[in-house]
Amino acid sequence: MDHRRYHRSKRNIANIFLIGSMMMGVSGVVLGPLIPIITQELNINLKLMSLIFVGGSISFSASVLISGYLADRLGKRLISLFGLVSTVLGLLGFSVIGSFPLLFLFNFLLAFGNGALAIGSQTILSDIYPEKRSSMIIRLNLFFGLGAFVGPLALSFILFQQINWRFAFLAFAFLFFFLLLLFMREKVTAPSPKQRPSNKETLLSVFNPTIVLCGLILLFYMGAQVPFSTWFTTYLSAFGVPVSISSLAVSGFWLSIAVGTIIFARMARRYQDLTLVLWGSVATLVFVLIIALWDNVVAKMIFTALFGLSLSGIFPLSMSLAIHQKPQASGAISGLLFAMTSLGALYSQPLVGFVSEILGRERGIYVGLGNSILLLGTVLVLVLVSRRKSL
Repeated sequence: MDHRRYHRSKRNIANIFLIGSMMMGVSGVVLGPLIPIITQELNINLKLMSLIFVGGSISFSASVLISGYLADRLGKRLISLFGLVSTVLGLLGFSVIGSFPLLFLFNFLLAFGNGALAIGSQTILSDIYPEKRSSMIIRLNLFFGLGAFVGPLALSFILFQQINWRFAFLAFAFLFFFLLLLFMREKVTAPSPKQRPSNKETLLSVFNPTIVLCGLILLFYMGAQVPFSTWFTTYLSAFGVPVSISSLAVSGFWLSIAVGTIIFARMARRYQDLTLVLWGSVATLVFVLIIALWDNVVAKMIFTALFGLSLSGIFPLSMSLAIHQKPQASGAISGLLFAMTSLGALYSQPLVGFVSEILGRERGIYVGLGNSILLLGTVLVLVLVSRRKSL
């Protein structure tokens, strides 16, 4: 491959993964706003619905761990292809579901495909753009946020037009299939055997204190995010807000995530990653506390947008900070951190569901508050560890 074709192929691959990340954002967030409708259609309660998200979190966790390990050995292209195919099949399944078992099954398959695709896209872009690793991870997160912003908006339009929500998942499936065809045309060079870390090196990477703490940060980051990204329409329904309106609030939250990602990307040129993570975690706790204690619905929506801004930089900057510790094991490290993020959803999804079902839908937000406290505490520990290293 000549120099010009190589760089064109790099750009094409980057565009495919960025669009894929945006599509994961679109398709991944609409299930949350659909909770009130799906529970009614399938005649299931919030406890059963929370199991859907638990199953998805388990599937995603297993996928990123397996894919991260195999990506450094079998090739990242193969992992990406598997992720795209599984995502297409999962979305096609969503377009025909009519029972709780089928909903669980296809959500499990979709989450597994998303996990493999997330690992493939992040590790391939880290390999072909090593000098812009942080920037590419931030861009992936930005496009996911843009997609997550568009998803609830599209859902609101569909609901207003009284179109069956299953058609949305069918459209998502065709778009991912198109990305699959485009990706198959491009060639991605797999790392040479010398670049592949040994099992011992991979294990040592896992026990690196910075990587472990970054994993915990992402655990609590996701725990803080879940009440807003998945359960916010359910939360606002306790205050009499219909899904067609509250889904717009979810879009606003994801738009703030996207805008915040751009802001953090610019700030990262002047400040260290850890400093920005600390600032973001402090602001996150302040805003979620205001949301939990202030009963005004409009104020809740405004501060939810500010909450999204403060939260937006924590994931990509923590991921970049961890991969920087051992770039040769980017697949395994990405898998571990994605798994910790998914684990945050795994325990917080059912927790929000049970709290909402037993104590009231207006109480689910306190799960986000508790995780925000744990998030800030973990970031402060990482700051202390980093300062000791620099001495």
